[in-house]
Amino acid sequence: MPLTDRALEHAAILTTVGPVRATLGRTRRLWRAAATTLLAALLTAMASGDAQAQAGRHLHGILEDSATAEPLRGAEISVVWGDAVAGMRRIRTDGAGRFDFRDLPARRVIMRVRMLGYTPLERVVDLSREDVLLKIVLSASNITLQAVDVTADTLNDALERVVAMTTLDASALNAMRG
Repeated sequence: MPLTDRALEHAAILTTVGPVRATLGRTRRLWRAAATTLLAALLTAMASGDAQAQAGRHLHGILEDSATAEPLRGAEISVVWGDAVAGMRRIRTDGAGRFDFRDLPARRVIMRVRMLGYTPLERVVDLSREDVLLKIVLSASNITLQAVDVTADTLNDALERVVAMTTLDASALNAMRG
């Protein structure tokens, strides 16, 4: 059965329209998936509370001695917000006295600085509007520590206190085991 010109035109149109319809269907599915993913991300951010949704603030700076302006290495710095269990971070200053907290909530936080031999410091820091760079100066404090007595014995002193000692060879040990 020979194909007419009209039948050939119809066949050509069908082969062109079929892939276009398939492409349109795929595009619609991709748009739906993208919209669903975006909606899920927005709902998750809204449900996670203000500390999570507004996270991303940066609190950093340097810690120095008030008398010498030398950097203080190894000081403990903690930042607390909201629930003290869930909302707390703690770090130590590096060799140059620097500290760096990232991804903190955009809100007021309490910063505490402690180092042996210095007066502890507590300060409220407002991170609600912008990142904060601080220069913190600690003053030395007069701390009186209790004395620690350290004593040591020589090996001879320790041996003199031994009351009784028994030496067993392998045969005596086997005889005791039975």
